[in-house]
Amino acid sequence: MQGRAALTHQEFGEKFFPTEEASVAARVRAILQEWVGIDLSRAIPEDELVGDLGLGSVDGLTGVHMIHEVENEFHCTLDMDSRPSIVTIRDLVETMAAQLRRQEAG
Repeated sequence: MQGRAALTHQEFGEKFFPTEEASVAARVRAILQEWVGIDLSRAIPEDELVGDLGLGSVDGLTGVHMIHEVENEFHCTLDMDSRPSIVTIRDLVETMAAQLRRQEAG
């Protein structure tokens, strides 16, 4: 992550995601930072949760707890089938944003 510009969570969302997903991205990155215990100010959406951020495993205990924390933040539940496809920060943000849209549609 060296050599990248440092961004706040809000700047991260606004720079890398469409307007309707920017706040989701900011909140997801804030939660991720708590879970991985490293500074994510230089993270980009393509960073992998396991390989780049050191989460361990999205399917492992830490990953499950982190996903649960994200679900609690947004008051929704991610479909279990979508979890294996969550590899990057972008994957997590887009999966959560899609779930929120489905929830709003009713």
